[in-house]
Amino acid sequence: MAEGFPEADRTGTAPGAPFASAMPPVSELSAVVLEETGHAGVDAELARLEELDGTATETHAALYEDVHQRLRDTLTALDHRPGPAPGP
Repeated sequence: MAEGFPEADRTGTAPGAPFASAMPPVSELSAVVLEETGHAGVDAELARLEELDGTATETHAALYEDVHQRLRDTLTALDHRPGPAPGP
């Protein structure tokens, strides 16, 4: 047994860990509801996360990374918006 890791019992559950049967079935898990932010670019990227429903888990990371990068680009663009000229 590796140090720092509890021994698993015969069911494969570590002592003190919740039982797998305590988890609700996937069909009963509630979906995340995304609220609109009022920024068209941000809302469009967040809406892309709905594409994950029904897709293989292996495809999720690529979409998350793409949405994350686009949201970062949007925030960076907001930092570089022209504003009022500095006063004297």
